[in-house]
Amino acid sequence: KNDPLSYHQRVWQTELLCPGGGKYIWDEKYKTYESTAFGHPAKPKTLKNLSILGHWKNVNLGVNFENDGLRVKGSLQKIEAETKIR
Repeated sequence: KNDPLSYHQRVWQTELLCPGGGKYIWDEKYKTYESTAFGHPAKPKTLKNLSILGHWKNVNLGVNFENDGLRVKGSLQKIEAETKIR
């Protein structure tokens, strides 16, 4: 019965922001919210510009289950300014 965006605002006291810089809008056909940047699982959008993720020389990510919990480790190495992809 509650609008999910209003619920998020009320519970977390912050606006739900799209990581792609878009907004969340209601899709009447699928009866769900979708990101204007990414779509939703039933109707994803192809990203035209992946620069929102940044330019990286090396990305190393890992997930494991240790110490009775989920552990995530990651490292990112940026591309130097003069060698950035255009």
